[in-house]
Order: sequence, then structure tokens, then C-alpha cells
Amino acid sequence: MRGAYALLCVAVMAGTFAGCGEDAPVDVPSGAKDAAGPDAPATKDASMSIDARESGGDVGLDTAAIDGAMEAAPEASSDAQADVPDVMTDGAKSEAGPDVSGDGSSDTSLDSASDVQLDGGTDREGAVIGADAVADADAVADAGTVADAGPPSCGPPGATVGWIDTISAVGSGVRATDRAVWMGDALFVYNAGDYNTMRRGAIWKRSSRIWSPINLTNAPQSLDNFGIVWTGSRVVIWGGITTAGIVNMTNAGWLYDPIGDAWSAMGGTGAPAARQGAILLWNGSQVVVWDGTNFLATNPTSGWGQLAGGMWDPSGPTWTGIPALSPKGVGTRAVWASTGLLLTGGTTELGTSGRHDFWVPPAAAWPAGCAMTNARRYASLVWAGTRAILWGGREGDAQSVNPVVYVGTGLLIEPGNCTATTIAAAPNAPSPRSHHTAVWTGSRMIVFGGNSGTFGGTRYSDGASYDPAQDQWFPLEPGTPGSRASHQAFWSGTEMIIWGSSSNELAGCVYKP
Repeated sequence: MRGAYALLCVAVMAGTFAGCGEDAPVDVPSGAKDAAGPDAPATKDASMSIDARESGGDVGLDTAAIDGAMEAAPEASSDAQADVPDVMTDGAKSEAGPDVSGDGSSDTSLDSASDVQLDGGTDREGAVIGADAVADADAVADAGTVADAGPPSCGPPGATVGWIDTISAVGSGVRATDRAVWMGDALFVYNAGDYNTMRRGAIWKRSSRIWSPINLTNAPQSLDNFGIVWTGSRVVIWGGITTAGIVNMTNAGWLYDPIGDAWSAMGGTGAPAARQGAILLWNGSQVVVWDGTNFLATNPTSGWGQLAGGMWDPSGPTWTGIPALSPKGVGTRAVWASTGLLLTGGTTELGTSGRHDFWVPPAAAWPAGCAMTNARRYASLVWAGTRAILWGGREGDAQSVNPVVYVGTGLLIEPGNCTATTIAAAPNAPSPRSHHTAVWTGSRMIVFGGNSGTFGGTRYSDGASYDPAQDQWFPLEPGTPGSRASHQAFWSGTEMIIWGSSSNELAGCVYKP
């Protein structure tokens, strides 16, 4: 269905709507009416991977094909489809069967430092699969658990550092193109059915390397390009496209409880406007919703214009608003920076100006932003405790009037301070690229994957780690994780988990510094 959607985007670009964005909708879900409960711990996310949405991003479309279409035609849309982890793994072996997918950046941080233990009396391995979960060739044949196994491998056998493990989706009931989020000690993978295709979901436990199906009763369905985040106790899915088309969107949200293996509605009134490709962040006590596109709610001709955001408090549950910011930038990255929302990167509709902005609640408006020397989009952004690290991306305005230039530099940004420190290109640094991922380990930023070249056709299977204290890059351990772009990455506390591929056998990898 994704292939058809990509064709729809290209067709739309040539018609009334001017573009669907450069990346397939990142898996970012979306309402209903129930409470999550006051059990969301006040723990900050350990790291953000915003391709996130783009993040945002979500999964399944061929990024190169989308980039090609967008470079060939004017890019008038703003991330109509956030960076989707619709990653391609060059040279990887694809699985047979229908291509049903479930999207960026980065992008951005979807994991949490808090752990949810699924062991002991609450272990749900062997849970019954929902009635509509077993609909394609890869679905689990029974309600039992499935151990991932089999080549190809992300790294050498027996490795204890570097690429130490492979996550295979074969026999799991989910696909490598489905949306994921890290839950502290397990990987939650879900496909809401795209456009009327069957839903599927499973959890991969890190300690046992076992896949377990999830209950699909009351789970969202027929939904694509939704937002997703982990709160420390619940998976939150919000927003998205509800039917085959770019104007049918929702502002509904759902909660998944991994301990009870149950879905419920988010609840609360005053949710932000419906949209696709939203960025979802967890600030320790609230779900933060930002960015995304709704053509009819912004500009019916091009989709430009910034939608206001919101913050959802599960203890109410209650929504409070985040003011809109104009002009909207394409490929913007976002992170919760201790006390407020930091936005950086992105290029505007009519020019190449870039900036970073910082909003602290409950301010009624955004303060004046800080100009950036390099306007860039589809970069990576992580929060490093006292400042943010922006790296990579691509320059050039959103209309493709100016040529695309891939960036191999970065910035150290202090929220509210317009003086940023440049991270120059240096030995061992990754080559210039965009649509890569980055995670923060507590002392270093690890960059992996991404693409560059004509239409983003060159994908990378390498990366490096950056130590801001030494202003120095270090190469990653050698391995065979596969070339990926617009995938997802999470920091578990000790390891980097990457997810997203065109190969179910090489769906994800585990890297230990």
C-alpha cells in the first residue's frame, strides 16, 4: 500500500497540493477518551532519535524515490510526511510477501531512561494475537513466542563490544518497516494497518531475544504516519492519516500498557488540531506534541503554515496548548531541553533562512529565534544535558530552487543563547549526510546511517561517536549492520538499538560502545 501512497504523493505534487514532503510519513499515531492514569514517571528521556517523526518518520516508503520526486518537482509541502523510518537497507535480502509498512527523526527521541520490566508474574510472552493480526505471510502462525535467529548478522559472532546482536523480524508477526519505540528493556513494534490493511504488533525483549505478540483489542487501526513515544509506563500513539488520502487526519490518541497488554484512549479535551507526521516527545511528566501537517488546517494550496502544539498530562488527563510558530520549517528537529521545547534546523518555503527557537511553558508566544549560519533540514538533534547537539542535514531551500548540499558539520546549542559553537568537519567524523540517526549516551553522541547524493540515493552503513568535551570524533567498531536511512535509533542506557530496514532478517541491530 505504501507504494501506492508514494505514487499518490507524486500525483498530488503535480496537482492542487504541492508536495507530500520528502519522507514517507513516519510512524506517528494518534483519539479517544480515557485516562492514562497518573502512573507516568517523571523521568526524562535518555535520548531522542528524531527521525523521529520525522520522526518523525514513518516507515516503509522508499526514501530515495520520494527524495527523487521531491527534487524533480517543487517542494512546497512542509514535511507532509515526517521522516519515516521507511528505511532502505542496501544489498539486504527482502522478504517475500505483500509490502505492508507501518517513520525520522530522529529523530528524535522516542525512548526513555525508565525501564518497564515484563518479567516475572507480569510476563506476557505467549499472549494471544488479535483476531486481525494474522493477515499476511509474515504473521505468527500461532499464539506462542518466536525466537529471532538466522543470518545475516549485524556483527561478528561472539562480539562483546560494537555490533553485538541482530534483531530479526522473521516469524515475529511484524515487519522491518513497521514503527517502533524503545520501552526501557524491550522494543515495541506496531503497524496500525495503514489504509485498511491488517494491524500487527509485537514486543522484542532484549534479555531473552524473544518476540511476543500484543493484544490488538481497542488498538488504533487504518492509521498511518502517526506519532509515537514512550512515557516510562505507556506507549502513546497520536494523530495520523486515517484513510487513503492526505487530508483525512485525526487528533485522537491511544495508550498501550505493556504490563496489562491492553489499549485505552488518551482522554482529555482540547487536543491540538488533527495532523500527520507529528513529533511526540516525553518531558518527564507530559507528552509533547509538535509539528506535523494538515493541509486543510494550514494552507489548502501548499500545506505551509505552522500548527500549534500541545502538552498532555496523564494525571488529569488534561491538554494545554503550545503556541504556533511561523514560518514553519521543513525538516525541523525538536528536543525537550530540560525546561522547554527547543526547535532547530529546517528551511522555509521561500528561502534558505534557518534558526533555532526555544519556548518555555507557560509562555503565550515564542520569543525571537536565533539565526543559524547554515540552514539545514533532516539533521539529527540530541539533548546532552546542558546543551543540544545538531549535526548533519542538507542545505537548500524547500522549493529546491537552490541546489542541495549535504552537511558534515554541527552546532552545540544552548537554549535561549544565540551564540552556538560550531562542530567542524574533522578526522573520523561521518561524511556529509541527512536522514541519519543520533543518540546521546551520557557522554557521547553516536551518529549512524543516513543518505546523500542525487535524490539521496547513496545510503550509509557507517557512523561515528562525538565527544563534546574533547571536540573529537571516534570511529565505530566494524560490523555489517546494513545501509540505512530514515530508520530509528534508541539508547537503552548501555546500548544503541537501531530499527528499520527493507530486510526482515536484518530488521534491527544492537551496538554496544
